[in-house]
Amino acid sequence: MRTMLGTAALLAFAACSSIAAHELQENRVTLVQRDASFVSITLHIDLPAALHRAIAPQRSFEEFALAHADLPPAAFKAVLVRAASRMQAEMQVTAAKGQALAFERWDWPDAARVQAALLERLMETVVARGGHSHMVPWEVRAELHSPVPVTALRVKFTPAFGRVMVVSYRPRQVWVDASAMSSAITF
Repeated sequence: MRTMLGTAALLAFAACSSIAAHELQENRVTLVQRDASFVSITLHIDLPAALHRAIAPQRSFEEFALAHADLPPAAFKAVLVRAASRMQAEMQVTAAKGQALAFERWDWPDAARVQAALLERLMETVVARGGHSHMVPWEVRAELHSPVPVTALRVKFTPAFGRVMVVSYRPRQVWVDASAMSSAITF
């Protein structure tokens, strides 16, 4: 009886937790040029799916998630670190004149949160078999410091990310003094 109640609670949690804001459900990247030689990148990716494609694309997602969601925390963290390092290494960035550049100071989500999300996604696939998953994008950040001014970049993402929408811009910044009306802010 307790097992049935636990399973029912788990299934209800999985059904409710998949409700998320309706954001763009595709992997996307924002590149922001902060100054002439500094570019930040923010990735919004389906991290469980990317890990699946990076670690065990030959297995079904359910098999992959089942094998990794139950790992001891230290073992899962080691897997995540290896996968993140590989995905970072697979990214290629070149400047306008073809110079190879690299993003550094990567900031990936906490392993415990990723492992919990993997378990949640596994439960969601069991409950809504064949249904649409409502992925909450995971944020990953990095920086690029170029020895020369960046006028243009070319980026090749790791195959684990799949198709990626890229948004790039250089923000216009202006200080506004306290209690003062700013000049026109245009878009």
